[in-house]
Amino acid sequence: EFAINLDNLKGNVNVINNSKIVINGTEIKTILNQDKQVMIHLRSLAENLGYKVDWNGGDQSILLTKDQATAKIKIGENIYIANHKIPYILEAAAVIIDDSTYVPLSFVEKVLLYQID
Repeated sequence: EFAINLDNLKGNVNVINNSKIVINGTEIKTILNQDKQVMIHLRSLAENLGYKVDWNGGDQSILLTKDQATAKIKIGENIYIANHKIPYILEAAAVIIDDSTYVPLSFVEKVLLYQID
Protein backbone atom coordinates (compact mmCIF):
# COMPACT_ATOMS: atom_id res chain seq x y z
CA GLU A 1 0.00 0.00 0.00
CA PHE A 2 1.04 3.60 -0.56
CA ALA A 3 -0.38 7.09 -0.23
CA ILE A 4 -1.91 8.84 -3.23
CA ASN A 5 -1.87 12.62 -3.50
CA LEU A 6 -5.54 13.30 -4.19
CA ASP A 7 -4.81 16.84 -5.39
CA ASN A 8 -3.15 15.31 -8.46
CA LEU A 9 -6.24 13.25 -9.29
CA LYS A 10 -8.61 16.04 -10.20
CA GLY A 11 -8.79 18.87 -12.65
CA ASN A 12 -6.38 17.40 -15.20
CA VAL A 13 -8.87 15.67 -17.49
CA ASN A 14 -11.67 17.61 -19.14
CA VAL A 15 -14.37 16.71 -21.63
CA ILE A 16 -15.38 19.67 -23.77
CA ASN A 17 -18.78 19.73 -25.47
CA ASN A 18 -19.18 15.98 -24.82
CA SER A 19 -16.66 15.22 -27.55
CA LYS A 20 -13.15 16.55 -27.05
CA ILE A 21 -10.87 15.08 -24.35
CA VAL A 22 -8.28 17.54 -23.05
CA ILE A 23 -5.56 16.56 -20.57
CA ASN A 24 -3.34 19.28 -19.12
CA GLY A 25 -4.23 21.48 -22.08
CA THR A 26 -3.51 18.85 -24.76
CA GLU A 27 -6.30 17.36 -26.87
CA ILE A 28 -6.15 13.55 -26.85
CA LYS A 29 -7.28 11.47 -29.82
CA THR A 30 -10.36 9.31 -29.29
CA ILE A 31 -12.30 6.86 -31.44
CA LEU A 32 -15.61 5.03 -31.15
CA ASN A 33 -15.30 1.26 -31.12
CA GLN A 34 -17.76 -1.05 -32.84
CA ASP A 35 -20.04 -0.87 -29.78
CA LYS A 36 -20.01 2.96 -29.93
CA GLN A 37 -17.91 3.27 -26.76
CA VAL A 38 -15.35 6.05 -26.53
CA MET A 39 -11.79 4.73 -26.65
CA ILE A 40 -8.84 6.99 -25.84
CA HIS A 41 -5.28 6.94 -27.23
CA LEU A 42 -3.28 5.32 -24.41
CA ARG A 43 0.22 6.73 -24.98
CA SER A 44 -1.01 10.34 -25.28
CA LEU A 45 -3.22 9.90 -22.22
CA ALA A 46 -0.49 8.33 -20.11
CA GLU A 47 2.36 10.63 -21.07
CA ASN A 48 0.24 13.74 -20.53
CA LEU A 49 -0.50 12.49 -17.02
CA GLY A 50 3.19 11.85 -16.34
CA TYR A 51 3.27 8.06 -16.77
CA LYS A 52 6.15 6.16 -18.38
CA VAL A 53 4.88 3.77 -21.07
CA ASP A 54 6.62 0.41 -21.66
CA TRP A 55 5.50 -1.96 -24.46
CA ASN A 56 6.13 -5.71 -24.15
CA GLY A 57 5.80 -7.24 -27.61
CA GLY A 58 6.16 -10.76 -26.24
CA ASP A 59 2.80 -10.79 -24.53
CA GLN A 60 1.35 -7.67 -26.16
CA SER A 61 1.06 -5.79 -22.90
CA ILE A 62 1.76 -2.26 -21.77
CA LEU A 63 2.96 -1.22 -18.34
CA LEU A 64 2.35 2.34 -17.17
CA THR A 65 4.40 3.59 -14.22
CA LYS A 66 4.37 6.85 -12.28
CA ASP A 67 6.05 7.01 -8.88
CA GLN A 68 4.51 4.07 -6.96
CA ALA A 69 1.46 3.71 -9.23
CA THR A 70 1.25 1.18 -12.07
CA ALA A 71 -1.31 -0.03 -14.58
CA LYS A 72 -0.98 -3.05 -16.86
CA ILE A 73 -2.93 -3.37 -20.07
CA LYS A 74 -3.02 -6.42 -22.32
CA ILE A 75 -4.21 -6.08 -25.90
CA GLY A 76 -7.50 -7.89 -26.49
CA GLU A 77 -8.40 -8.12 -22.80
CA ASN A 78 -10.89 -6.04 -20.83
CA ILE A 79 -9.20 -6.76 -17.48
CA TYR A 80 -6.89 -3.92 -16.44
CA ILE A 81 -4.50 -4.36 -13.51
CA ALA A 82 -3.72 -1.44 -11.20
CA ASN A 83 -0.71 -1.46 -8.88
CA HIS A 84 0.28 -5.03 -9.83
CA LYS A 85 -2.74 -6.61 -8.14
CA ILE A 86 -6.08 -4.83 -8.42
CA PRO A 87 -8.10 -6.05 -11.43
CA TYR A 88 -10.71 -3.83 -13.05
CA ILE A 89 -13.07 -5.24 -15.64
CA LEU A 90 -14.04 -2.48 -18.05
CA GLU A 91 -16.59 -2.36 -20.84
CA ALA A 92 -14.09 -2.82 -23.67
CA ALA A 93 -10.78 -4.54 -24.34
CA ALA A 94 -7.64 -2.63 -25.25
CA VAL A 95 -7.14 -2.57 -29.03
CA ILE A 96 -4.43 -1.59 -31.48
CA ILE A 97 -5.51 0.62 -34.38
CA ASP A 98 -2.94 2.05 -36.80
CA ASP A 99 -0.07 0.98 -34.49
CA SER A 100 -1.61 2.81 -31.51
CA THR A 101 -3.29 1.37 -28.42
CA TYR A 102 -6.72 2.56 -27.34
CA VAL A 103 -8.47 1.86 -24.02
CA PRO A 104 -12.00 2.74 -22.88
CA LEU A 105 -12.42 6.23 -21.48
CA SER A 106 -13.48 4.72 -18.14
CA PHE A 107 -9.84 3.57 -17.74
CA VAL A 108 -8.98 7.16 -16.76
CA GLU A 109 -11.22 7.20 -13.70
CA LYS A 110 -11.43 3.55 -12.69
CA VAL A 111 -7.81 2.43 -13.13
CA LEU A 112 -5.72 5.62 -13.09
CA LEU A 113 -8.06 7.29 -10.57
CA TYR A 114 -8.26 10.64 -12.37
CA GLN A 115 -11.53 12.51 -12.12
CA ILE A 116 -13.02 13.55 -15.44
CA ASP A 117 -14.51 17.04 -15.29
